[in-house]
Amino acid sequence: MALAVFVQHTTTLLVIPTPRVPRPLMASYGDLFPWLWNLNAVIYTFFVLSGYLIGRPFLRFLLDAGKRPDLLAYARNRALRIVPAFLVAFVLTLVVFRPSSSAADLLSVPALLGVPSPSLLDQYAGLYWSVHVEAVFYVGLGLAFLALAPLVRRPRAVRVAVLLALCVVVAGLSGADRLLGGQQAWNRQEFGQSLFGFVPGLVLALLEPLLVPRLRGLRWARVIPIGLALGCLAGYVILAVTGEERVLVRTGAYLLLSGGAVGGALTAQWLGRRPSRLLDRRPLHWLGERSYSFYLLHYLVLLLVAPLAVATGHLTTGWAVMVGLGLPLTLALAAVSFRWLERPFLKRRPRPEPAGLTPAAYP
Repeated sequence: MALAVFVQHTTTLLVIPTPRVPRPLMASYGDLFPWLWNLNAVIYTFFVLSGYLIGRPFLRFLLDAGKRPDLLAYARNRALRIVPAFLVAFVLTLVVFRPSSSAADLLSVPALLGVPSPSLLDQYAGLYWSVHVEAVFYVGLGLAFLALAPLVRRPRAVRVAVLLALCVVVAGLSGADRLLGGQQAWNRQEFGQSLFGFVPGLVLALLEPLLVPRLRGLRWARVIPIGLALGCLAGYVILAVTGEERVLVRTGAYLLLSGGAVGGALTAQWLGRRPSRLLDRRPLHWLGERSYSFYLLHYLVLLLVAPLAVATGHLTTGWAVMVGLGLPLTLALAAVSFRWLERPFLKRRPRPEPAGLTPAAYP
């Protein structure tokens, strides 16, 4: 998924003006452009994964009234997970590019308040919008848990109905915000426009203990992962052939793509299927561990390499420069960030309590 974002930003930096490259290549990708442009939709797959993995312990408590999650440990874990590497990447961006911005704009980014847009800072740090949305989700999830904790005294059917209804309400309000506010979620402080992306993950975590015992042993259940994978593909196709003005259609496509991708993988696991050998490779595991640092640093690297790539005067050669220089450098920086920033802080986190559900496990 991190590589898909890398490809999308490589695509745009070669042909769209930026402060680093005010005169990009006068070239066209033709009919291929919308397919490359919409690779950024994989970011919503990260949101679905967060909804499932982060929301799962809270939903387990609300459904089964087991061990209550420790909110202080939760807040500490989330901060240690995202903040250190994020702050270093942002400071490095400021040191390298020195964007002219007000003190308020500069402070809003490390404070996780968003990247003001339009602004010059947005041209260099705009991709951090997704980190800000994640932070809002973490806070909102903790507050929602405090409000919903009394539900454990209600019958289980009532709890399930209330939680599913809340997921529908959040998705609906987020979609309405996107429709009324236009396509403005990128790089702005309108976090509500992206919160719908966490809902499929929350629904999967909620339905998991209800569906897993019923699905196993049913022959027809084997088609569920295939259907969800096809839904993921359909979502990508819809995004590629639909204009940006079709806000609600594209919102549904994001849900299809991200929910289908994560849901397909999870349901296959619930049914006892082993991961494909193509995906179960050491290089992919290595990159997966470092994907957060890769995401934070790749745009900085591509901005540095872009002038060299554009100077070649050809789209194909420019791509070769962006990938040939940008990818190894990003991988190297991500490895350093993971080794000296992420891993030391991850070791400081308390060990998470088991979610209390078998046989499914975290992906």
